[in-house]
Amino acid sequence: MNKFVAFLCVFLIFSLQGKAQVSSFRTYSVNEGVAQSQVYSIIQDQQGALWMATRGGGISIFDGKEFKTINEKDGLINNFVYKLIQGKDQRIWIGTNNGVSVYDGDKFKSFQLPKTQGNLAVFDLCFLNENEIWLGTNQGIFAVRNDKLVDLNSACSFEPNNVNAICLDAKGAIWIGTGNGIHKIVRSGSKFKRTFMGDRFKYMKNAITSFRFDRKGNMYFGTYGDGLYCYNYKQVYRIDLNKELYKTSVFDIYFDKEGTCWIATLDKGILSYQPASKKFTSFNQNQGLSNNHVRAIVQDNTNNMWFGTSGGGVCQFNGSSFSHYNTESGLGGNFVYSIFKDSKARLWLGTGQNGVSLMQNDSFEQFNATNGFESIKVKAIVENQRGILFFGTEGKGIYKFENESFTLVAGSEKAYVRQLVLHPDGNVWAATSGMGLLKIDANSNRVTEQFNYANARLLQSRLTCLFIDKFGRIWYGAESYGLGIIDPKTKKTWRFTTKNGLSSNAIRSITADNKGTVWVGTAGDGVIALNEVAEPKILKTIKLNDGLFSANVYLLVCDKNKLIVGTESGIDVITMNESLEIKKIKHYGKSDGFIGVETCQNSVFKDGSGKIWFGTINGMTSYHADRVNENKIPPIISISDVLLFYESVSKTSYAHFLKPWGEINTINLPHNQNHLSFLFNGINHRNPDGVEFSWKMKGMEDAWSPWSKEQRIVYSNLNSGNYTFLLRARNEDGAITATPISIAIEIATPFWKRIWFIVLVFALILFSLYKAYKWQTNRIKLKAKQEQNQLEMAKNLLELEQKALRLQMNPHFIFNALNSIQGLIGTPNETEARYYLAKFSRLMRQILDNSRKSTITLEDETASLENYLLIEQFCAGNTFDYEISSNLVTEPNYIEMPPMIIQPFVENAIKHGFKFHDKSKKGHLSIRFTETENKILCEIEDNGIGRQKAKELNEKSMDHFHQSTGLNVTQERLDLFSEDRSDASIKITDKQNESGESSGTLVQITIPFI
Repeated sequence: MNKFVAFLCVFLIFSLQGKAQVSSFRTYSVNEGVAQSQVYSIIQDQQGALWMATRGGGISIFDGKEFKTINEKDGLINNFVYKLIQGKDQRIWIGTNNGVSVYDGDKFKSFQLPKTQGNLAVFDLCFLNENEIWLGTNQGIFAVRNDKLVDLNSACSFEPNNVNAICLDAKGAIWIGTGNGIHKIVRSGSKFKRTFMGDRFKYMKNAITSFRFDRKGNMYFGTYGDGLYCYNYKQVYRIDLNKELYKTSVFDIYFDKEGTCWIATLDKGILSYQPASKKFTSFNQNQGLSNNHVRAIVQDNTNNMWFGTSGGGVCQFNGSSFSHYNTESGLGGNFVYSIFKDSKARLWLGTGQNGVSLMQNDSFEQFNATNGFESIKVKAIVENQRGILFFGTEGKGIYKFENESFTLVAGSEKAYVRQLVLHPDGNVWAATSGMGLLKIDANSNRVTEQFNYANARLLQSRLTCLFIDKFGRIWYGAESYGLGIIDPKTKKTWRFTTKNGLSSNAIRSITADNKGTVWVGTAGDGVIALNEVAEPKILKTIKLNDGLFSANVYLLVCDKNKLIVGTESGIDVITMNESLEIKKIKHYGKSDGFIGVETCQNSVFKDGSGKIWFGTINGMTSYHADRVNENKIPPIISISDVLLFYESVSKTSYAHFLKPWGEINTINLPHNQNHLSFLFNGINHRNPDGVEFSWKMKGMEDAWSPWSKEQRIVYSNLNSGNYTFLLRARNEDGAITATPISIAIEIATPFWKRIWFIVLVFALILFSLYKAYKWQTNRIKLKAKQEQNQLEMAKNLLELEQKALRLQMNPHFIFNALNSIQGLIGTPNETEARYYLAKFSRLMRQILDNSRKSTITLEDETASLENYLLIEQFCAGNTFDYEISSNLVTEPNYIEMPPMIIQPFVENAIKHGFKFHDKSKKGHLSIRFTETENKILCEIEDNGIGRQKAKELNEKSMDHFHQSTGLNVTQERLDLFSEDRSDASIKITDKQNESGESSGTLVQITIPFI
């Protein structure tokens, strides 16, 4: 009775199982950036971006990483878009709810009917040639021909009704799909012949939704409610032999590069059809498709299939090597801590706080507190040789599953189990966190032995992982004390820590390959390799600098010559040779299809078919190694912008170098626009994050830059010259762009570096050097001439001064003076004689002192004149008198003048003016000094006989020579002085009385201040 109840419970449990959902699709919808969730058309442009037509959000453009929206604000005629198509000229034509827009990469141009004729809803587009595109609309057939919207209904004898599909076959015939069947139009010049094909084709006259041609030229057309047909130009037939498309509405048909036909349906999702085998494969919401209502299909250049849905956004499918399962698939929880496939091919999964999930026949069943187990984390699962399953829990010990029921293993109560392994002798060993190693006896199924730190058998009682090698030894990882090995029979131990070669003491995972290498994963320090021999030794360590995406290892599993490392960032597949040399490390993350991303510790299982199952924090992911194909398609690269001093070139005066779609092949810039930034993009829809770039500026650098994910490079202060910027990219598998992008750049040479300017400057320098040489030569010559003139002048001046001195020291004057003085000696006037002798001596001393000076003060000159006049007056017997007066602002001792300038004129007045003077009339000599405008005016006035009379009388006199010589010497001295002082002058005036007779002479000497 109890067995019957147990069987009934199990039957009820299995009857409630949920259908497993395999998520091999990646969905992009509103949350990811799609403008609206209904996607009716998809194309890939020549730059690699995907364009998605939405019903209300305009157009979404996807480069693999980010979405950009174009809508009415940008110039689109209407946000409700039905169809997208790109021409050979790269222009994209957009069929909308209200006409058609064409986008040239910069701006929109639109065509629509006048408002009086209503909206023109464009459902399909078809190029007839480069200058003509036909439109299938709600008002029949239209065309845009030579940039004009043309109504073709009358020309084609066509009743204006809905045209859902339109296409051009290889023979030039135009096929029109309408609500009541197919029409064929043949064009002959400017005339058209229309034929309704509904009577000839034996198919239900349903609405035609789409056309597509296969490689052989056969035409496939989809219907609304009657599946898919094929027309080979001989007959029309259904392709679904077993009515797989019975009463199915087909909205789009697409033949991929392999010839597979993909069919978008109203409510059955996607069906793939192999024309050769006639087999169908269904992909719907149970397999992860976001919505079963599919409107559009396209295959990108990296062979991903994209499906536009009505309400579920767009789905990406690449025939991935990964399949994903989560709570939506029926899993009991998304945290999958353990995985095990038993001998009955049932897959068991330990989930977070919800017991275990059982997967079989694509369905899940839950075991938890509601049906005989515990609602708790299960972190380890194993099966012994008798088919008994053991489940290690978090804090509630180990349970065995036998005879379809769960029982707690005695001795394991409250154990925190981290891993369970089966020993070749049939015993099960458990690694626990706190209780060390537990042995579950194969016969009694209870814990019979324990190894821990306390009994000196283990490095630490807190263990993380276990492995049994070919010698039956148990390898264990300690939480923070390294790696240990224990032989359960001999109790011999081996210990490895950082002190004897380990890179880390925090051990998380252990596995071995089929070549005798044990691999140990650490917490943060990569993977360690040891040899599986009697005395194990450390062989090598693989770390970040060896190519690991992350060194924080959670699990390890070997597959042929590959080591798979699970981390918090996905998995790394390491390919090595026999010598453990790394040949390649391939990382798989979310963008590669490993949707779970972060793996759970030791939650991995490799089944007999080679499929590997991974537990992650976001569900379970299966890895199909046989589906892994190397991506040989390099990324499509483009320059997204060029910046001049941080401003887009499109916003500068150099925008004319831009071509449609932002393409730029050459740019010429002035010398001061030499700070360039290049922004670029590489589209690889298979793995957007796997794109790396390399660049170089030819003309400045010879080597390519190291590969980098950086998408911007700056070149500042470029010198004048010609450069070529080259850019290339590679994908995750190393496929490199065959032809790099190149931009020719010319930085103009500034005028001061041009040849004509350099020649001019060189010529000016030579001319300047020549002029400087000539100037210097002339300067030297002039200086030499000046020095020569100065020498001559000095010589002349010296000679003149000597002459003046000789004149002042006239022997007659000296003789007369001494003779007159001598006449007083021996007479009562002897005292007077001594007086005059002293004056004479003083005069001689003054004359000698002044002769050695170039200038003397007016005070010295006046003193010398007084002594001279006193002696002359004495010698002449007091026949004349004299006076010296001055009208000066400046003190006489601050006024300087040439010595011996005035004395010759005074002497001439005495010797020639008074010599023949009337003795009854006493002679008078007046010397006056006046200061005017920084000049000294010296006036010497006498009342003698005048120059003319003196000249007549002196012709017979011996003093003629003395007179003319003294005046000439004085005149020459003044002339020499005037060469440096142009204001110096001398003027002699003959005075006359009222009768016109001579009454004396006035001499005026102007001498500037020195």
